[in-house]
Formats: sequence, C-alpha cells, structure tokens
Amino acid sequence: MAIADGDAVNSSTTALNGTTVTNSCIVGNGTLAVFNEQPVSQNFTLNWWGDPSGPGGSGPGLGDTVGSNIDFSGWLLTPPSICAP
Repeated sequence: MAIADGDAVNSSTTALNGTTVTNSCIVGNGTLAVFNEQPVSQNFTLNWWGDPSGPGGSGPGLGDTVGSNIDFSGWLLTPPSICAP
C-alpha cells in the first residue's frame, strides 16, 4: 500500500459490502480518499464527494478520489447539512 492509499478509508475486508459508508462527506483528502485492497465491492453510496460530478479516480467526476471495487453510485449532488462549510 502506498502512503496515499486510503487517505480517508482503507478497506481490507473480504466480505462484500463489509465496509459501508453512506450519507457522509468525503472531502478534502489526499491523492486517494477511498482504497479497497480486495476484489469484492464495498458500499460508498449516497455520499458527497466534494463535487456534483461525483468522485474522481475510478469515478467519473472531479471530487475526492476512489480506487477500484468501490460502489459510489447515487452520489449526492449537494453537500448534506452535516458537512462543514
């Protein structure tokens, strides 16, 4: 694992969706915000990634980045009230 891997979350579980983060703000992290060490998908749906276009990296957008095998579908288009301005 590189130093930048998983600046916010580094998942190493082999259970499908064993790591689940939803309705959260994943913003302002380093090179790779969410890293999954395993080939099974992890659940990071319905999160704010810092940009309405969604997460970057393996994602299609300009927000904080995700690695492979991360389900980021249904990302939030605006930050929820729990996000600090």
